[in-house]
Amino acid sequence: MRLALPEPRLILGQGDGYSIVREQDGLANCRFLSRTHVTYEQALEHAARIAQETGVSWRMPTREELESLKSLIDKTRKDPAIDTFVFPDTPSSRFWSSSPFVGSANYAWYVGFNYGFVGNVNRGYTLAVRLVRGG
Repeated sequence: MRLALPEPRLILGQGDGYSIVREQDGLANCRFLSRTHVTYEQALEHAARIAQETGVSWRMPTREELESLKSLIDKTRKDPAIDTFVFPDTPSSRFWSSSPFVGSANYAWYVGFNYGFVGNVNRGYTLAVRLVRGG
């Protein structure tokens, strides 16, 4: 079943109810996510565990995917800066990407869903995790 959502480029994932799929490239974003903040390494472990438990190839987004996620951010909103009808329960937090920051192997890219900014931070900090699949 493909349910059209208010944003015309997004559809509810085929039968799982847990994902939003962008029609242009097939990248699926998890609608519901862990509210626990974890380090970069713990986030990678979390993604691997969810993929194993569900049998679905959920993972953390790459930097390029992270940049494309900015299109999901609603700049007219804040705290969180995302459509909460499409992505319910999204906290106003920073979320990890899987990509290390080129300037330092100790840093990785993130997206902030409080105001919609993208940046990098030390991998030892604790941030939230949003998973993707496909793409």
